[in-house]
Amino acid sequence: MNKKIAVILAVLLTVSLAGCGSSSIGDTSTASRRGPAVSSAEESVDETSSEDSLFASQEETTSSEDEASSQEESSETTSSKDESSKNESSQTTSSAPVSVDEPKMEDDSLYPVTVKSTQNPSMSDKIFDHTIKIGDKVYKTPLTVKDFESNGWKLDNYSDTTMKGNSYALLYFNDKDGHQLSAYVTNYTHRKMDYKYCYITGFRSSSYNLDKAPSLELAKGIKLNSSKLDDVKTAYGEPDEYDKDSDGTTVKYKNPDNEDSYYDYLELEFNSDGLLTAINDSNDPKEVDGFVEPPINSADTALMKKYVAPTEVGDDLLSGTFLLDASLYQLPCPLKEFVDDGWKFELSDNSADLGFIGSGDYVYGKLKKYGYELSITVFNDTDFAIPYEHGTIYQMNFSASSVKDIDLKFPTGITLSTKKDEIDKIENISKDEMSSLTFYELKDASNSYNFAKFTVVNEDGSLQSMEIGRRPKDN
Repeated sequence: MNKKIAVILAVLLTVSLAGCGSSSIGDTSTASRRGPAVSSAEESVDETSSEDSLFASQEETTSSEDEASSQEESSETTSSKDESSKNESSQTTSSAPVSVDEPKMEDDSLYPVTVKSTQNPSMSDKIFDHTIKIGDKVYKTPLTVKDFESNGWKLDNYSDTTMKGNSYALLYFNDKDGHQLSAYVTNYTHRKMDYKYCYITGFRSSSYNLDKAPSLELAKGIKLNSSKLDDVKTAYGEPDEYDKDSDGTTVKYKNPDNEDSYYDYLELEFNSDGLLTAINDSNDPKEVDGFVEPPINSADTALMKKYVAPTEVGDDLLSGTFLLDASLYQLPCPLKEFVDDGWKFELSDNSADLGFIGSGDYVYGKLKKYGYELSITVFNDTDFAIPYEHGTIYQMNFSASSVKDIDLKFPTGITLSTKKDEIDKIENISKDEMSSLTFYELKDASNSYNFAKFTVVNEDGSLQSMEIGRRPKDN
């Protein structure tokens, strides 16, 4: 990275995060990261109503991005989506609830996630064993935050200390002597977790905070603020990447045994005199020793408990109401409402079949009945991993070719047989006319999640498809 740009980014990062009392681990934007291979949880637990549980359902939404970004360039929490894979079977099932209480975060025995052999490791001469000596203590990543904090390090002052499921963050820690150090912290589970039960998967120091960095030592005796670039080359060989400008040099070594990962590397920064001034040691293990996936929560979600079907379609196109096969629905709607009405849910090919939806995650799917097919996206806004059919539908797409002749009606009497001239009469609707198609959109000025979209074939004025969405603004 150009050092002048890096200076600007570092200053912004320090101002926005370091020592900020209002900072939140769980409130920043998201991007994808691959986690270790885990099998779906086979157990189920009932949702607790206890207010003192840190896992009490809050129906919180996360925004998800599908592009992976470099871990060293992101200081924001990232929530990842599982990599897409072709499903051999799209039939879904959910396990029956087990009558047990929801685990409390403070009960350590319920979270056996401490990594083995991390508290007393020896320094290794291999870079990608990911051992690092911080002060007089040797660590090996991954290790739990709780283990790291047991040696005197404390998380900086964040207002929210929970992490969304399948996410990671660059968090800041301090010790009693005033030293500061950043750590990549990963929540490998598919549920919301307190940060201390998540894993440190790397450490990062900053050249702009060199005076506050603890003593750091890597494999083969390479030391922060002591070793030179030539020492590193002698110890580790030629780097895989080499970036030099007037401010200094940055080199990166990539793990040859984990080539598919963006996040398994050692990056070192040197000033113009060749002195090592920053260390960025990032681990991305394919498996985490000791990791246990918490059970699926098969109890009804808050929306499932309170959902009441509408009694009429009405006249508001932004209400999310519609009549489908003689049944009335309103978005947001639990997927289970459709399943109970005889619709069969199947995952789309671009969603991995984990057997559940992780907290804050979503899957693409289809509803099928009588040969008809509807495309949907199913969200999980709870703090738990849940069965597919307990997910929430916020938007639906109705294609004329897929649901032809089915009983389908929207507010103001619109159906998939409605023509272009009728769509043109809708107040406050915008349109984008192309050569063969015209795209219409009606939006809620106060909530962009509420919309109705129409695609019209110009040649005959027929409605090709309609998409509706409705989602509370605070979700």
